[in-house]
Amino acid sequence: MEQAYQVYIAILVFSALVSAAMLARLWPLRRSPGASGLIVAVFFVTLWSLAYIMEINTLALADKIFWAKVQFIGIPFAPIGLFIFSLHYSGRAGGLTRLRAFLLLLPGMFTVALAFSNEAHGQIWRELALTNNQPFGPLDLTHGTWFFIITFYIYILLVLTTAYFLQIALQANNFYKQQSRIMLAGMLIPWLANFFYITRIGPTDSLDLTPVALTLTNLALSIAFARYGLVDILPVAHTTLFNAMSDGILVLDPLERVVDINPAGQRILGISPNVIGSSVQGILPEWENWKMQDPSAELARELSLGNGRAYAVHLTPIKSANERPGGLLLVLTDISSLRRANEEMREASRLKTQLLANVSHDFRSPLGAIIGYSEMLKTDMFGALNDEQKNAAAEILDSANQLLAFANNLIGQAQVETGKIVLRERAFAPNDITESILSTLRFHAAKKNLEFVHTIDSNLPEHLLGDVYWLRQIVVNLLNNAVKFTTRGQVRLTFKCADAEHWMIEVSDDGIGISPADQALIFDAFQQSDDPLARKQYGSGLGLSIVRELTRLMQGRIELESEPNRGSSFRVILPLKYPE
Repeated sequence: MEQAYQVYIAILVFSALVSAAMLARLWPLRRSPGASGLIVAVFFVTLWSLAYIMEINTLALADKIFWAKVQFIGIPFAPIGLFIFSLHYSGRAGGLTRLRAFLLLLPGMFTVALAFSNEAHGQIWRELALTNNQPFGPLDLTHGTWFFIITFYIYILLVLTTAYFLQIALQANNFYKQQSRIMLAGMLIPWLANFFYITRIGPTDSLDLTPVALTLTNLALSIAFARYGLVDILPVAHTTLFNAMSDGILVLDPLERVVDINPAGQRILGISPNVIGSSVQGILPEWENWKMQDPSAELARELSLGNGRAYAVHLTPIKSANERPGGLLLVLTDISSLRRANEEMREASRLKTQLLANVSHDFRSPLGAIIGYSEMLKTDMFGALNDEQKNAAAEILDSANQLLAFANNLIGQAQVETGKIVLRERAFAPNDITESILSTLRFHAAKKNLEFVHTIDSNLPEHLLGDVYWLRQIVVNLLNNAVKFTTRGQVRLTFKCADAEHWMIEVSDDGIGISPADQALIFDAFQQSDDPLARKQYGSGLGLSIVRELTRLMQGRIELESEPNRGSSFRVILPLKYPE
């Protein structure tokens, strides 16, 4: 028998070490929900095991009785700690007020007091003696009334704790089912051990196997803790978040069967929870088509349902810890409001664009009259003018031409935004682009004492295929910018071959240049350089935006080379098309 006691002491020592290791692991997480209860349970089981070792190992009866009393510090509080943990784990800790926690601990505190004063009343033990009159070994105990009362109380706590873990095991998703099953297995061990001890069934009827059993319970909890992150994230947090989300969530296994769905997903798709285990193809008829269009695991689609609502569907693969495919996560987000807002914005943009086009169109009629009469004044059609009057007429004509260019740009921008630009390609000679605007361009350059240089590469074919009207818009906008931001030197316009398959419109100047930061912005509509010198110039910020869009429509590209105070060079490179 003595050998059996020695083996049991070794088991108790191992139990105490396991509990101590778990305490060290839990202590940094002591502020996490439920961790305090688990720490209490582990600590008092450790105390119970150590005190039981001392009871068996000491030889004097008085010492054995003392250590038996110390055990009763741990006996009632270990199950209480487990019960508190189960309240947090299952989401019931909200009702655990300070008063209720005190009432929960009160029977345990009363038990400790009775254990240390047992000689006066015998409520814990009616008789204490050496087992088989041998000094080495546990005490042979005859229990008193309060022992059975506190045992009944502990059993109630263990029943509730087991029931809470069972509920989580039945209701939680697969991840937490595994966790809860491990914990349930651990909870069954103390029941069996304590039952054998109280009923004195078994070969070692004097040994209390309960502390070892509770250690095995703690070991099961530690396995769940280490493998599944127990306490770091409680399943109630998952369940609460999963059920409270407004987005529909479907969890699919590797065979594309539904393994979990939240209430929002059920409501959106109009299905019941009984869909668990069904194939996703039966829920989303579009599924096969989506997978055929995009066979990759991750996809994003839009889904319109019969209730008039639209949803963004996003599919993300779930991977296990070893990076193996673990299923799919399907998220349905309601985008009905966003879609309506986008439609309203598009309608507002359309109305704005239409208004700009109408205003600009109406603006051009009176401008045509102003320009016409100004030109007639300059040519002395209404009689001879003195120099001062001619200068005034020239200024009127210049300002009117600027307004006309602005109106044309507004109309061009409106046509770009509404997609109404139609390219009407025909055969043309390169000088057809500048023939009608060359005198105006030279006039603007001369007004600022700039030299205007226009060259056509002799290697360029005599005739090309393209839309002269919109090519002229590109040239006018680029040259207007070049003149506007150049105070001295040259403005150069060149038509030449870029390579065997492309030709180029190049406009360069000796102006203020463009900083690298501004180069990324100036092609956006209504954007202008932040350079103070550039800010002094008039303009709408539409010219380069229209140039970029026209170049894109002509299947070309635009290049910019510029340096502050060193001038700029814009190159519009277009496909070389020959007329039939």
